[in-house]
Amino acid sequence: IGGKFGHRLKRAGYDYILVRGKADSPCYLHVSSEGCEIISATELWGKGTFETEEILRQKHPKAEVASIGPAGENLVTFANIMTDKSHMAGRGGAGAVMGSKNLKAVVAGGTFKINSVHDNFKELTRTFRNKVQNDPGVQNRHRIGTMMWVNMSNQAGFLPTRNYQSGVFESAEEISGEKMIEENTYAHRACYGCLIACGKANKFDEGKYAGLDVEGPEYETTALLGSNCGIQNLAAVAKASQLCDDLGIDTITSG
Repeated sequence: IGGKFGHRLKRAGYDYILVRGKADSPCYLHVSSEGCEIISATELWGKGTFETEEILRQKHPKAEVASIGPAGENLVTFANIMTDKSHMAGRGGAGAVMGSKNLKAVVAGGTFKINSVHDNFKELTRTFRNKVQNDPGVQNRHRIGTMMWVNMSNQAGFLPTRNYQSGVFESAEEISGEKMIEENTYAHRACYGCLIACGKANKFDEGKYAGLDVEGPEYETTALLGSNCGIQNLAAVAKASQLCDDLGIDTITSG
């Protein structure tokens, strides 16, 4: 899962969490440097991931939140886990697994320092960083993000179109990364510690969805909710993606 959750979990002193059994009522797990605590989440049950994250961030200001929405609560088989309002643990129905345990969210944060195992790790990291940043493909990935694949896959003939009745979408340019960067993108976003920053913050100023401000959509979402559904309006794709994220459902399966 992208974003900052993994880093916050490590700062709390944990590499991973294994949850066994099922709670008697809705709850969330708070993981910190002081240990783990199971807290009632009855008031959060039924809320979307965005509101859930806002509430839990207020209660735990220095933590990250991984939560499920109504889809996970109702055991939808393609329910996801959302973190940082824009990063999904998608595919496979992990959100439904949390829902089956009455686990609304995991909140993680701590103060432990993270040290590299080897003394020369930082030097190797600097060498790797310089090579990566000078790579043309990586530079394009930074400029456009995963949306670079819309035009590329369309030109190659494998852009999902109308449930793969075709691999070429006649309006691919309208939902392309190049157009998004030119008309909508106002900032680059990166997961913790990432030097590529392929995430894109976008705002749509015209039409039915004027005022919509989101991170994304990504290529997979645009391909499946856009060309695969015959939709040629990127703002509509972004809005559909936002709704899926708040409900906690997978955008690929939804499309």
